[in-house]
Amino acid sequence: MRTSKIVHIEVNFQYELMAMKGSTFTHSYYSNLSLACKSIENALLINNWRKEDFNYTAVYRSLRERDSYVKVFKERGVPFFKITLTYKTLNPRLDSLELVKKPD
Repeated sequence: MRTSKIVHIEVNFQYELMAMKGSTFTHSYYSNLSLACKSIENALLINNWRKEDFNYTAVYRSLRERDSYVKVFKERGVPFFKITLTYKTLNPRLDSLELVKKPD
């Protein structure tokens, strides 16, 4: 099997500030970073959040340097939700678990 990475998006909501309550977080998975960023940008535009607060270059650099990207979206200084992007590895290489060969 081939080892590959996918983009994991997690959205955490601050429900004590919102009238409608639902699940406390949402997970999504994408095959590449550009699709994940386009999806987030579209969701932000549909729900009237500023798209300028989120851009592909910042996400790419943060994932490359720190292996994660976190952005808190605020309105009038109050945090409403947080978006976290990380890479998840599919089909990781099998580890030997530091076992040694059985003696004869």
